[in-house]
Order: sequence, then C-alpha cells, then structure tokens
Amino acid sequence: MTVNETQRRRPPLTPEQRRERASLAARTRHRGPDDPSVDDDRRRFAVDRLADHIREVVESAPAPTAEQIERLRGLLPSLHRPL
Repeated sequence: MTVNETQRRRPPLTPEQRRERASLAARTRHRGPDDPSVDDDRRRFAVDRLADHIREVVESAPAPTAEQIERLRGLLPSLHRPL
C-alpha cells in the first residue's frame, strides 16, 4: 500500500485535530523531535484521533456480539495489561 492510498483511507481531521496537529508541529520545531514531551504529545494526538475514529465507527454500526467485542479487544493488547 502506498502513502497516497493510506492517506486517502484516513478520515479527515476535525478543526480541533488540525489545531492540535499545528501545535504539535510548533512544539516539535521548538523542542526538537527527540524531546520526550514531544513524543508524549505525538502519542496523545495519535490516540485521540484513533479514539474519534473508533467512536464514529461504533456509533454507525449495529451492536457487536460478545465474541466480536473480544475479537476487537485482541487488536488492542495494551488494554489487557495493567497500568
């Protein structure tokens, strides 16, 4: 899959996500890409975007069965580990 195909499949950014992405870019320029706080911000941005997408998909789909929920949970192994 090429980069263009991947980009076409992503849902568009909301205005809030565009502001956060711009803010993240500014922090990256100011602090450098290897700064730990930039890594945390980058991770938070990615997780927030993923959560928004999952929320949209879940709201538009019929309710999943218990088996389907377990299958989906398996895609997110970090949810099974204690914090």
